Amino acid sequence: MSRNAKLATSFVGFVRDNTNKEELFALFSEEVASHVYPPEKWVYITAGERVLSNQPKCTMDKSDHEEADSMIFLHVHDTLRKNATSILVRTVDTDVVVILVGVFYSLVYQYPDLDLWIGFGVGKHFRYYHINSVCLELVKTSQALPFFHAFTGCDVTSQLNGKGKKLA
Repeated sequence: MSRNAKLATSFVGFVRDNTNKEELFALFSEEVASHVYPPEKWVYITAGERVLSNQPKCTMDKSDHEEADSMIFLHVHDTLRKNATSILVRTVDTDVVVILVGVFYSLVYQYPDLDLWIGFGVGKHFRYYHINSVCLELVKTSQALPFFHAFTGCDVTSQLNGKGKKLA
């Protein structure tokens, strides 16, 4: 697939084919990584097992994680190891928010200068959340979130013994 390829008449049908979807996401990933950003902005994006970046010597190892949720955490951790202190994660997935809030204190213990933000939502519902501030309000609760996330199986289980995700 190339940047100048014509879209199928039925885009929904087009992306139902896994091969088309993989090629499309690979194209998007290449475009995002090759975009010119200000030098202080580090951008990492996954394309299959490869990690692409606007940094000339992107050294992040390949990963075979199936879930994007855990891949994002690996990107955050790798970026912190490279001395970044301010990180913005852009997502529409509540699982990513739950995981990052849940691991915040273990990250800030290792990297005390961490300033973690999440850009969450789409359109008029898009908001930036300062995870440092959120975790200050939810000190003990935030550390329990990974357990509840795993126990309720947010991606798989719609409810826990009659309790929906919000109530759980």
